[in-house]
Amino acid sequence: MANPPSPDLQPIPPMDIGGSHVTAALADLCSGRLVPGSTVRSPVDPAGSRDAILARWIGAARRLPSRSASDAAPAARTWGVAMPGPFDYDRGVGRFTGVGKFTALAGVDVGAALADGIGHAARIRFSNDADAFAVGEWLSCPEPRPERLVGITLGTGVGTGFVDNGTAITDGDSVPPEGSAYRLEIGGRPLEDTATARAVLAAYNAIGAAGVSRDGGDTITTVRELTRLARAGDRTARDVFHNAWRAAAGALAPYITAFGATVVVVGGAIAGSWDLVGPALLDGLRDAAPKLPASIDLRRSDDPEAAALLGAAFAACMTSASP
Repeated sequence: MANPPSPDLQPIPPMDIGGSHVTAALADLCSGRLVPGSTVRSPVDPAGSRDAILARWIGAARRLPSRSASDAAPAARTWGVAMPGPFDYDRGVGRFTGVGKFTALAGVDVGAALADGIGHAARIRFSNDADAFAVGEWLSCPEPRPERLVGITLGTGVGTGFVDNGTAITDGDSVPPEGSAYRLEIGGRPLEDTATARAVLAAYNAIGAAGVSRDGGDTITTVRELTRLARAGDRTARDVFHNAWRAAAGALAPYITAFGATVVVVGGAIAGSWDLVGPALLDGLRDAAPKLPASIDLRRSDDPEAAALLGAAFAACMTSASP
C-alpha cells in the first residue's frame, strides 16, 4: 500500500512515451496535478534509428525546467517514465520485437541511455504505461480516494491497470496475467483481435465486403471516420462499436469484480467516442458480472496523458522513498 506524498515533496519529473510522441512535465504529487507551464511535447518516429529515438526522448527531458517554468535544467533526481510494452521494466531494456514500433531499441539498455543523456546523476524508474495511467487516475481522485480502481486504455491495443491504494497490482487471482488485458481471450482468440482500432475497422470493412448493406462502399481506414458514420446513423458502424467494447468489458468483468474495484476509468484515443463506447462497456460489465456493484463508477478520463505522467512520477517517488 502506497503512502500519500509528503506535503514538502518537490515536483518530480515524469515522461510519457507514446508510439509517436514523448511528453515530459513536472508533477506535483501533493496536489495530484502537473505544474502549470512545465509540459514539453515532441513528436517521435517509432521507425527511426536508435539514436534518433533516444535523442527525441532525451531532448524533451533536457528541455524540462527544474521546479517551475522559470528554473534551469533538471536537478539530480529520480525520473518516472511511462513506457509501452514489451519492455523489461526492472532492467530498463527494450523488448520491442514484432510490435511495429521502436524496433531499433530491441535489446537496448534504455535506462542507461536516458540517464546518461539527461545527466545530472539522473535515475530512471520505468512503469508500464497502462499501470501509470491507472495510478495517475487514482492519484487525481478527490479524497477519500477509492481503495481499488481499474484503468483501461483503448486504442491500437488494450491496456489495463489494477490499482490498490496507489499500487499497481500485476499478479494474483483477482487480476489478469501480468495485470494485462492483452493476455485475455474472446472466443478463443486474443482480446485485441476483437477490441482495438484495427479490429473494429476490419470488422466493419469485412461486413461490407460480404455484401451486407451499409452506408457507402469505400473502405474505412480510421476510427474517426467510423465514429462519424455511427453517429450519423450507420447501423453497422454502431453495431461494430457496441459489439467490440461490450465483448472487451465482458472479458474484463470477472477480474474487475474479483478485484473489488469501485471506479473504472477509461482512456486512450477510442475513449473520445465515449457516447458509443461507454454504453457498450457498461452493457458488457453488467452482462458478464451480475455481482458488479450497482454503484460502480464507470467514466472517461479527463486527461489520460496527465494521468500517465502523474502515475509515472508517483512510482518514481515510491522508489526514491524505499530503503
